[in-house]
Amino acid sequence: RTFEHLLHYGELPVKRVVPLALALLYVSNPDYSVVDQLSRLSHDQDPEIAQCAIFGMGLVSAGSNNSRVAGLLRQLSDFYVKEANHLFIVRIAQGLNAMSKGLLSISPFHSDRLLLDGAGI
Repeated sequence: RTFEHLLHYGELPVKRVVPLALALLYVSNPDYSVVDQLSRLSHDQDPEIAQCAIFGMGLVSAGSNNSRVAGLLRQLSDFYVKEANHLFIVRIAQGLNAMSKGLLSISPFHSDRLLLDGAGI
């Protein structure tokens, strides 16, 4: 809800940071509502907001090999086929999603957030 207010009422530099901040809260945890919000932001008029949202989708799905996010990223690669910067970010996000085919994660938590990995922080 706070991020929604920042997106609607914040200035442009604040709006550009919202997708990354949202993604950092859900690193390697592809929650449906977060992926949906980032998917909507990936079609924003401002290219930096769209790029941050695409990279955020990669961070949210990092190491999970989530099929829904993989499909959204495939659609984005078709959508941004003529824009090199967007396509490059989409490829990075696809690499993060397929990171070790689900064997690695960049989340510092293990076992449903019961154990914290100090080196992961």
